[in-house]
Amino acid sequence: MKNVKHLLGAIAAFAALGGSGVLAGAAQAEWVDLGGDLAPGNVDCLSWGEGRLDCFGRNDAGDVEHKWYDRAVGWGEWETLGGSGLDLRGRPECVSWGEQRLDCFFVGGPDGNRLVHLYYNGEGFDWRIAARGLASDADCVAQAPDRLDCFWVSEGERLRQYTYRADTSSSEQNVGGRRLVRKPDRGGPHLERTPECEALGNGRIDCVLHTYENDVRTLRYNGERWRVSSSARYAATGTPECVSWGDERMDCFSFDADVETLRHGWLSGREWRSETLGQPFKSAPECVSWSEGRLDCFAMSEDRNLAHIWYDNGWGNEVIPAPFGPGMFTHIDCVSWGEGRIDCFAVGEQGQLIQKWYGGNGWQPASEG
Repeated sequence: MKNVKHLLGAIAAFAALGGSGVLAGAAQAEWVDLGGDLAPGNVDCLSWGEGRLDCFGRNDAGDVEHKWYDRAVGWGEWETLGGSGLDLRGRPECVSWGEQRLDCFFVGGPDGNRLVHLYYNGEGFDWRIAARGLASDADCVAQAPDRLDCFWVSEGERLRQYTYRADTSSSEQNVGGRRLVRKPDRGGPHLERTPECEALGNGRIDCVLHTYENDVRTLRYNGERWRVSSSARYAATGTPECVSWGDERMDCFSFDADVETLRHGWLSGREWRSETLGQPFKSAPECVSWSEGRLDCFAMSEDRNLAHIWYDNGWGNEVIPAPFGPGMFTHIDCVSWGEGRIDCFAVGEQGQLIQKWYGGNGWQPASEG
């Protein structure tokens, strides 16, 4: 990869596990068993600061379950937050704008097209209906303290934006002006899937849109207005997974299942560049960044273990043993609370949350054999 300084590396989690057990599976694939009773693949974890993690997922009854970790005390117990009467679907989309603040969004409601908001403000959890008319899941970013922005494809194939502020004010709008919001039969893009949006600093947000024409376009917000970036476009198949390591930088990865190829596009400034990676992925990737110049991507490997790729003056890859059975939906969710730490989670075959980490001393729990 030319003119790009990537560093992809490591997985990390906790040394203190607060009463959690160790799950041993095929090939001595040891992961921490954190208990729980979650629906297959239904988990999203995040961190509001160093040494803190929160994981959310739906159970089979439709209620949202929550488990938290604090480095000072270890893992807390699972708690049920309700939600079964809201007809929630899909995985939660959770973000945090700072300490003691958690926001999770779902698609649900009586007609199945509402944006449902679960939030924690330091005192307790509460629910609200934020918007309606969704035709895709939502992607949300915390671009500044006290502000959240969520994006989705509407029932009219337009990109919609919902902005929520700490003073409880909110707004909703079409994004991109007339060039984007025109109907497809009038020359507008045919939007197909959930957008991927990233906050790139200084009030800027970039949204990557996947169209029916199987290409990816970028829409940019500069803190004052949106515009379509005609130069920021590259061909891709599959919904991209995007991550930003800092101002003016975004990397997107998509898995082409037809040819089992991972495609990588990176936006530096205003220009997209792309490459094809022959990596051991057999599913859509999950990518994170712990600092400027650092990225890690994970996915299921051909033998249903955990594939990990990194870049450090050249690409490298490894396959880590994992207890992903043939009937297990293997969505991987990874999060970093700071430099040198990443935690990866999945839902086990019995609905339990499982975890693997790397803390600088190799993979933990260590696999034998």
